[in-house]
Amino acid sequence: MRVIVNLNQVVDRNFQCCCEGSCKRNQDVCLGTSFLKPRVGIIGRYVEIKADHYGKYTRTNYSITWYKNCKVYEEKTKSLQFGSVQSSDAGIYTFVLTLTHNGQHFNVSESTNLTVRDETEPVKPQIKGIGNITVYMEIGTNQTLECEAFVGFSKNNDWAEMYWLQENNTVSGDGTNNEDIFVDDCTEIIQSTCFKINRKFKEDHVTISTKLHIINAKEEDIKNPYKCVLKNLYSTDIKYFILMKKEQSGDISKTMFNRYIATILSCSVCIVMLVIVCILLKIEIILLFRRLMGKDETIGDSKEYDAYLPFLNHSLAEDDNQRQFALITLPTVLEENFGYKLCVFERDILPGGALADEINSYIDKSRRLIIVLGKNQTSDNALYELEAGLHKAMVERKIKIIVIEYTPQRELNVLLESLQLLNTNNRVIWRGSKSHPLNSRFWKKIQYLMPAKPSKPKTSLKTMLLLDSSN
Repeated sequence: MRVIVNLNQVVDRNFQCCCEGSCKRNQDVCLGTSFLKPRVGIIGRYVEIKADHYGKYTRTNYSITWYKNCKVYEEKTKSLQFGSVQSSDAGIYTFVLTLTHNGQHFNVSESTNLTVRDETEPVKPQIKGIGNITVYMEIGTNQTLECEAFVGFSKNNDWAEMYWLQENNTVSGDGTNNEDIFVDDCTEIIQSTCFKINRKFKEDHVTISTKLHIINAKEEDIKNPYKCVLKNLYSTDIKYFILMKKEQSGDISKTMFNRYIATILSCSVCIVMLVIVCILLKIEIILLFRRLMGKDETIGDSKEYDAYLPFLNHSLAEDDNQRQFALITLPTVLEENFGYKLCVFERDILPGGALADEINSYIDKSRRLIIVLGKNQTSDNALYELEAGLHKAMVERKIKIIVIEYTPQRELNVLLESLQLLNTNNRVIWRGSKSHPLNSRFWKKIQYLMPAKPSKPKTSLKTMLLLDSSN
């Protein structure tokens, strides 16, 4: 069987040495005053002192002895009972519980200091705690202040009251301070500053506790301290509760934290949505910005044309609609509706000159090179035109290229490797009837890729007829 030995065992040995005279120890150590339990008895009343933890050790062999002031007082009883306690009964009572296990003895003990007083002796009430209390709080919040006090030994005869006052530091007309303000008792529903009282009755004393509920704190609560007042027939005790405005710090309340988190999440969602919208409407936003700002990239660049269109008659197109789109519809819409100036070889270049020199010259005069990809059998001259433009764009960095996929790349029978190296952001796909309207994404992206310049778009009947015929 395992025996649990109390941590007071060392004190128990000191106690036995002192009481039995087997060794000399200091009397204070013998009594173990640092471990004394206080107990107050009223003359003529019943008092009982129990051997605490007695039941924990009764499963093994044991004996119990009571000592009064280190002298044997009584044996073989788990409690001392005084039917009518007297002044002579006051003293330090110690029980020693001796346990026997495997031939060894173990002691468990505890001491109680019994003091006896006259019932008629006046009791001075006392609020617990030392000094005044300072409480930090925020204006507009609620706060609860608690005050607890000892009021006596008898619940029947020791009368005491406890209440709250708020100091009134304002000055009256005659130069004197106004009287303090009494705080009201709380009702069932707490709607304003009030207090509640609770009495606690124990075996040997009576305490009163009160809670002051400050609702929606104001500047007046910060300026005027609260006083917890305790009084009986013999004395009065007061404790001040000084309210201070809480300074802003890194710590935030749970409510504010939740608000911050909700705000951050809302802002994050809004930012993500805004980014998505900006990505989806990037072209529309940039075109709107150009119109509002009147941006013009063509000023001072010594270029004559906004774009060069190298789809020539000697590029033998198999599709008449494709040829109609590349040579008529595309230039007409860009020039008449969006105000651009294009260079089309068949229309703008006079015959008779050296073809290679003419191509290089007009590409150098243009800001963009528009390449229309379609099903065709490209001649040597057309290939040279494309390669010259691609060289200036990709090597010399003198011109930017716009690729229009009139026919999807997977259906093309001829495609230069250099075209495959172009940035896909510079590609625009013709989607037949979906691309007809001038406000379609096809024409918006063409404007986005073309140089920014002020223009006054207009829709003409001629343009509408051309768009219909290009399908």
